[in-house]
Amino acid sequence: MIDLPVEAKENIIRTQGENGKAFFDNLPKRLEIYTNKWKLCECKFFAHSTNLIYACKSDIYGDVIIKAGVPEDRRLLTEISALKFYNDKEHTCKLYDYSLEDGFMLFERITPGITLKDTIPDPIKRVNIFINIFKHYHLPCDDTATFPTYISLIEMFASNLDSYPHFIKYKDIIKTLYNEISKDYSRKYLLHGDLHFHNILSHDKTFKVIDPHGIIGDPIFDITRYLSNELSDAILKNRSFNNNVVLCISKQLGIPILTLYGLLVIDVIHHAGYHLGNPITKSRYDFQLKRCETAYKLYLSAL
Repeated sequence: MIDLPVEAKENIIRTQGENGKAFFDNLPKRLEIYTNKWKLCECKFFAHSTNLIYACKSDIYGDVIIKAGVPEDRRLLTEISALKFYNDKEHTCKLYDYSLEDGFMLFERITPGITLKDTIPDPIKRVNIFINIFKHYHLPCDDTATFPTYISLIEMFASNLDSYPHFIKYKDIIKTLYNEISKDYSRKYLLHGDLHFHNILSHDKTFKVIDPHGIIGDPIFDITRYLSNELSDAILKNRSFNNNVVLCISKQLGIPILTLYGLLVIDVIHHAGYHLGNPITKSRYDFQLKRCETAYKLYLSAL
């Protein structure tokens, strides 16, 4: 059995409950099954979020990444389906094999695999990389039987805001902004859903996208997470948000500046609702609140 950091197990059980506990009970046997099936060796624990990630070598595929997750988690289905949908796209990480039943996925390993943020520290240079990927990434899709819609996720997580007085006002704000923006941007495409600078990795002389969530909506809503991660970076480093990032996106994609700030607000509120739906520490609560307050002030200043 590969050693796991205690926090990896605690995080998955915290977010997945009894299904998370069952996942760890079955993990040794399932690892053995897929180690044999994919002829794996030199497997090392790599990272975790709501999944476990291993870097391995395969006699069949070469250098690979395994992601193991809770089979009952619907995000597993949408990620696999999104990867299959975009598997031939230039900027997408390749999916080699998977098992929905056991919650295992096998990908190509992106090398050197350094995040866009760490590869290109300059915010304007890296947003240009993001814009180039964004322009060529999306394909039409209306498969709402497989993928959730963007608005359905907003409504689901917005309901979590009701229990927290500091956040209640943001429930109406996110719905109002979404309704206003979606009047002009209502196409049905398959979105990545988490297209920020940590999910864009260096690969030879280009970049590849990893970890799609798989959401149906207008492509414009795939800008939201990139902007909100730039905001988080600014808050964590105690500096002002770089408004030139918004100006650059506006100029190259022809999207009004006010709309882009609206997208920023939508994502930070959406993300706060997600975190408030799980056990959350005071520091995380305060950070989510600061993100909401800062984003909304930026939006109001652009009116």
